[in-house]
Amino acid sequence: MNAVVHLTGDLPIALANTVRLRRGRLQDAIETPAGLAAWLAEIAPSLRTALPEHALTEVGEADASEARHLRDGIRSVIESQAAGEVPAEADRERLNRHAAAAPGWPRLDWDGDPVIARVSAAAPVAAALAEIAGAAIELCCSEQRHLLSACAAPDCIRLFAKTDPRRKWCSPDCGNRARVNRHYRNRNA
Repeated sequence: MNAVVHLTGDLPIALANTVRLRRGRLQDAIETPAGLAAWLAEIAPSLRTALPEHALTEVGEADASEARHLRDGIRSVIESQAAGEVPAEADRERLNRHAAAAPGWPRLDWDGDPVIARVSAAAPVAAALAEIAGAAIELCCSEQRHLLSACAAPDCIRLFAKTDPRRKWCSPDCGNRARVNRHYRNRNA
């Protein structure tokens, strides 16, 4: 899955990219509770919200449904912004609702050094999704919003933040496939 997080908006982009096309078929990494639990375990080090092991073993269908709902809202808002359009009010409200579902606050912990932990009265999975929704809102209002783009490869639906103005593809693999396809079309034209 590889959900490495670097930019402020990488958590929302990582969630948005849990759905992809593979050989023309849609694949959803968080379609099941087990898929969501695996994805959350992978990104847990990037979250400020603590996700204890027991919370990941208790992920249910309602959690997976909420995560897919949030993901679809994030995708819609980012795709609209990348296209230079105003996101639909319903999609903006979806992000706002998810962010407000689990209000959190900072807590001082100590692990050899002072550590800020984010805590919430909500269940850990709901709090993690609320953190991701909040990060999506911050991304959409930040200067990084101008870096958001959809992959230009015809068989890819992934989103990414352009780190180079000439970048068109989400990954080198997509760029290579697009160039090979273009070469094949030109050679056989």
